[in-house]
Amino acid sequence: MVLMHDYQCLPKRQRHLFRRGAKWVCVWSIMLLGDGVSANEVVPPATQEVGQYQFQLLLNKEYIAALNQRRQHHAPGSAPARFDLTLMRSAALFNRKLDVEDTLCHDLNNRTSELCGSLENVRSWKPRELAQHILAQLAASPPHEAVQTDDHDMLYVGISSSTKRFVVRLSNTPSSRSNNQ
Repeated sequence: MVLMHDYQCLPKRQRHLFRRGAKWVCVWSIMLLGDGVSANEVVPPATQEVGQYQFQLLLNKEYIAALNQRRQHHAPGSAPARFDLTLMRSAALFNRKLDVEDTLCHDLNNRTSELCGSLENVRSWKPRELAQHILAQLAASPPHEAVQTDDHDMLYVGISSSTKRFVVRLSNTPSSRSNNQ
């Protein structure tokens, strides 16, 4: 749910929606970001503290920072990865679909590089630790590691996590909606 302190984290073009009706933005954020939490699931403590939208933004920040550090280690001087809000949203929607269908697969209609996996043995739900956990899990698979570290054209990143799964999307071009954010 979007809390009042989450208002500052909303992109500027969405802030007017918050002023017009907090209830609508709250529903919009949950549906569009696909928080992946049903009434019967335990919500990670980190999301209880900061709200789901803020949690996803913090997770993206930490994941991209860790990814950039890993890329610099593998290829010094490579261009840094950047956050893409539209990729995060599309990853969240697909992540929600995976949770509802209780499956793990790739989106065949997706035109970006996509990495997904299940979240097991998570020691901490803090965004930094969760980002490190996901990155380490993907690094254990050479093909997944190569997509993240060897393909230097994949500069735009969006990640979503639920209590069961994560989806990372990478693209070589920014989404048109994310250009001004």
